[in-house]
Amino acid sequence: MSKNASWFVNRVIYFLIKDPRAANSVVNHLITTPKDVVILPFIDHPGPIARELLSKNFRSLTVCERDPELNQQFNAYVKKEFPDKKVQVYTDDLFDLSYKTWNDGAQERCASIVRESLDKLDDETRNPDGKVDNCDGRIKLLVPLLKSRYESGFLRALYYQMCLRLGLCSNAWIHYYILMSDRQHAYLEAKPCVNMRLYRSSSVLYNTIFNTKTLESYDLQKCFGIPIRKIQKTSATNNASYRSVHLVCLEPRQDVLKQLDPRAFIEFRFLVTQMMHRRTGLVVAFLDRFFDDYKGDIRHLGIEDSTRSGDMSKEQYFRLFLYLKNRADYKNSTFLQAAARSEENVFSL
Repeated sequence: MSKNASWFVNRVIYFLIKDPRAANSVVNHLITTPKDVVILPFIDHPGPIARELLSKNFRSLTVCERDPELNQQFNAYVKKEFPDKKVQVYTDDLFDLSYKTWNDGAQERCASIVRESLDKLDDETRNPDGKVDNCDGRIKLLVPLLKSRYESGFLRALYYQMCLRLGLCSNAWIHYYILMSDRQHAYLEAKPCVNMRLYRSSSVLYNTIFNTKTLESYDLQKCFGIPIRKIQKTSATNNASYRSVHLVCLEPRQDVLKQLDPRAFIEFRFLVTQMMHRRTGLVVAFLDRFFDDYKGDIRHLGIEDSTRSGDMSKEQYFRLFLYLKNRADYKNSTFLQAAARSEENVFSL
């Protein structure tokens, strides 16, 4: 193995649970029926997560690990200890989802894994669109606690993939179980007016496109066995970001996804990020840059002349965007032109 390849395989981008009780709790939340199909983007071998998972009843387990040697060890372990389990192991990195890799087949490989997982659900209970409303089982992806720089990047990529139906989000019927740091969890749970310091664009975007639910919280030192000071040093973040770890379920909101096409979601993201860039800025001051004769129309959304960007709820942001999109002048507006330029910048990174 070359020096560069060795660094890629051995780089630490996530932390694994060491406490068997915490692992049992995570797996119990993850697998709720024997018909569940599980995607695990890492190998915890021979750790408690792997042992707990393999001791449960599930339809199938797909594991993606970038280290081929670890894959071989895990395969041998499963065949010896759990020969009846349906386990598929791939040598790949599902966390390498940056925009730079979108053209090298990474998204298609992820989509292929999702399609295979869908095929493992009961065909009789899944319609041609991949909808599994009448099926007890679900496809569930467990994401470990990522280091700070990778965590924010993964969540950002996950939003784009969900909007564009790419990669892991090529089917909108997957539930994402994420072990999330204090910092990202605080952003996710932040509400307007209450804690504006933490309320930001990600708070609006993720809660608009996903139903979010915090299932459990775990003590970092007890569950992961790593001193906080060591995590602070290795993750280049402050202690407050990693005192607790939260298991959060992100479930795509079908009602929202059906209302907008993928390009419209990118435009919605542009609206939210631009307005939340200055949370104390007035909403009307932002809209004045792009539209005319709108003030009377937005009052029914609860938006007054004194309303700040940080005062608006996720519902208000979504309804505001729907109003703007339905305006007769939207297609020729400078707002749409600015959003298009922003999208070009994203995909050229």
